[in-house]
Amino acid sequence: MSSRRRAERAATAAVEAGLRVVERRRERERLVTLLGDAPRRPWIYLPRHQPGEQLAHGDGLELAHALLARSLFPDAPLKWMPPTRHMTGDIFRGYLLDGFFTLAGALTGQGILLVGMMTEAVVTPWLSDRDLALRNVRYVLDAAGGLVEDFHPAPDGFIARRAHAVLAEAVALLGRIADPDQHPNGLLDAIADGTFGLMKRPADGGRGLDGTVRTDPEYVNPARTLLERWVAQRQEQEGVA
Repeated sequence: MSSRRRAERAATAAVEAGLRVVERRRERERLVTLLGDAPRRPWIYLPRHQPGEQLAHGDGLELAHALLARSLFPDAPLKWMPPTRHMTGDIFRGYLLDGFFTLAGALTGQGILLVGMMTEAVVTPWLSDRDLALRNVRYVLDAAGGLVEDFHPAPDGFIARRAHAVLAEAVALLGRIADPDQHPNGLLDAIADGTFGLMKRPADGGRGLDGTVRTDPEYVNPARTLLERWVAQRQEQEGVA
């Protein structure tokens, strides 16, 4: 299979998984809210997204996903991740793609922009490559960084329709996760069967399982004790059993 064909398949999968990106962000927000106090905001969770640039209207799809995430989590410092999986080895195309990626992040007010490297699929990027990548980001931010306040897609346009579709799919997915017939153990089962991504993470599997050991009854982990105490306090405040 050619590198371009692999990139097209990865792009299609990325767009189809848009609802899972939203759900991962929602679950991270929930966990951080349980573990932290209100004065500690802005929240520290850093969701990521990778554009599916190979499809028709790909830029519109990415703007829809980015704007949806920013609208759902207005106080979170969202991390916008460059499309490393979709690089084909064409460094000129990759450089342009990274510029589009940065533009989508700038127009939608993403909190943290990761820098894409046009040589990632070819070699380990040189310092000169990194310098060019940073210049790419600076150019886009200097040229379009102030447009976020003027970026308001039409309510009945392509971007808005895509955002509504992804949100509806995400809500439906939440219902399936909460369904005891499909996921008796809720979120843990959903993580195990790969609901939130391509990687399945069963509770009794994964790399490194052979290297784990059972803890002694007197084992103490101060960090875990603090986290469990905070969770219990938050659940008590919210009336969660």
